[in-house]
Amino acid sequence: MIDLLCDTLWQHDHDSRIKDNKRKVVQLYFPYVLLLIERLDWVANLPPYSEERRKALACFIYIIKGTADHVLESYWKRETERRISCFFKILQMAIEEFEVC
Repeated sequence: MIDLLCDTLWQHDHDSRIKDNKRKVVQLYFPYVLLLIERLDWVANLPPYSEERRKALACFIYIIKGTADHVLESYWKRETERRISCFFKILQMAIEEFEVC
């Protein structure tokens, strides 16, 4: 499943037909971010540096990076403190996963 998402995001990123609407297309995948927040335990229990964990977190980062600021702000304003904390825990996992020394 995660392979399909990664491949699809890669294809969108390299599709010249959607160049001007890339943000809108990426935002269609924001529910994946919400799913990872709900499944924080699943992400946390994936072996560090495993291919599945790296792909899951890379998709998370790609979607966050491509999401308009006002969408993220709107999400944070209406979301619970616990779920916002989970969001930042996943972000921290991604930083640690891809950290270069």
